[in-house]
Amino acid sequence: MNVAKCWTAALMLAWPAIAAAQTLRISPFPKGGKGGTLRIEMSAPDYSRPAAIQWTVVFPPGVSGSAGGTPAAGKTLSCAAVPAEKKLAALRCVLYGGQKTIPDGTVASIRYTVSGKPPKAEAARLREVLGASPRGKAIEFSPGKR
Repeated sequence: MNVAKCWTAALMLAWPAIAAAQTLRISPFPKGGKGGTLRIEMSAPDYSRPAAIQWTVVFPPGVSGSAGGTPAAGKTLSCAAVPAEKKLAALRCVLYGGQKTIPDGTVASIRYTVSGKPPKAEAARLREVLGASPRGKAIEFSPGKR
């Protein structure tokens, strides 16, 4: 096998890790209580920081949510309830505004209310995470795990 084929094979194997090096995580639920705030945290290499991010938070039964707090980097946070499977509630959020990139760390806060049994710490999850560069190009994200 020649050198070019080796490099091509190496890049093909590494590409999924390079393409989805950006992660978005949601903080775990605190123990007990009837409500509080969950943090949405981002981690991305300097070369692929987004200027906007969209995600969906899926809550366990008996929990609902809304946008809360001041978003990062002078951006605007807009959230709306969307249909989810079974008895789950979901909230789709978009963090946007201008071409300035979003720094690592907490990018948004989501307020939640518990109307039933307190959820397990890992109960909320992120889905459908999308990012956009300052020039409008798509940036792949992987939902991170806590």
